[in-house]
Amino acid sequence: MQQVIEVNNEQNINLAFMECFTSCVLTYLNIQGKDYRKILLSYWNLSYQFKTLLSGKEARQLPLEYFYGLKMTFIKGDEESLKRYIRSGHSAICLCQASKLEFFPRSFLGMEESGFQHSILLYGWDEQQERYLVTDPVVNMVVTLSPDELTYASAIRLGSNEVHYFVMEDSVVPFSEPNLESCLIHCTEQMLTLYRNQRKSKSDPIIPKGSSHEQKVRAWQHWFNNRHGGIRALEHFEEDLRNSDGWTIRRRNDWIVINTKTITSIRRLRSVVWNTYQDMADFSVAQEEEGQRQIDAILAMWNLINFLLLKYKSGQNNQAVVPSILVRIDELKRIELQFLEWLYLAIREGAQ
Repeated sequence: MQQVIEVNNEQNINLAFMECFTSCVLTYLNIQGKDYRKILLSYWNLSYQFKTLLSGKEARQLPLEYFYGLKMTFIKGDEESLKRYIRSGHSAICLCQASKLEFFPRSFLGMEESGFQHSILLYGWDEQQERYLVTDPVVNMVVTLSPDELTYASAIRLGSNEVHYFVMEDSVVPFSEPNLESCLIHCTEQMLTLYRNQRKSKSDPIIPKGSSHEQKVRAWQHWFNNRHGGIRALEHFEEDLRNSDGWTIRRRNDWIVINTKTITSIRRLRSVVWNTYQDMADFSVAQEEEGQRQIDAILAMWNLINFLLLKYKSGQNNQAVVPSILVRIDELKRIELQFLEWLYLAIREGAQ
């Protein structure tokens, strides 16, 4: 057994609303003393799940091995198998129901009914008390959980001992940390490809030179899982928006409320990604100003779409507001794609 690392609230990284999984990943990296900002360089994302617009990425989409030489493995196990990993010195992100965590504020609940799970980070084991050492970045809590408490919150169904979790460990593939220039080039190309090409193009995934067979397989899986992301996600959202006039008022209003919340999170993450590039890339003054101008326009457009959705919820002139939202979404596609294309070129200009 390895020595347990002491964790405090200041090490928690709460990325945004509906970003519990990636917040756990960033917190783990922060605890390990790694520069978690690299993950944010590739975090311009968009998906549509459970009729909800999201900007976060799934576990397999995070470039942990590329940046840090870390492997994240998904396991369908039980509490005993999880305990063995934790006692051997590994950390794990456990999927659970927030409503079954005693420490989780009731005021933060609300997305479970839509089908979303919560994530917590298990970073150690207290031998004397026989409890898991746990941190939850979303609510900034560092707590302990007994095996029974963990099983209660994490069992995939009532009466089952099966729990789902991700174990993080060093990859068996020899790792050489890429330099910052390579990271910036890789991430801007990946974000642009995923946002733009998934709708019409069948281009191959991006695979860095010298990748192992295992890395190539994961790259193809990554490409396959993202084929409905980016612009395609907005098209799914538009389709539901057009159909929502035939829904019950309650169903439509619930859909609007959830999506206005997640759009606020998307807007925040757009800003976070740009701020990370400002911190890490060597932009000229002119490039800084141009990037900020484009980001400001993108954030304003997301705000306007949110405002119009709330207007739609209030029942004000529904025949006019839906076409107005659709026009703004088309404009949003254009300016987001324009920004990613600009960022792609700006990074390469700096690398010359």
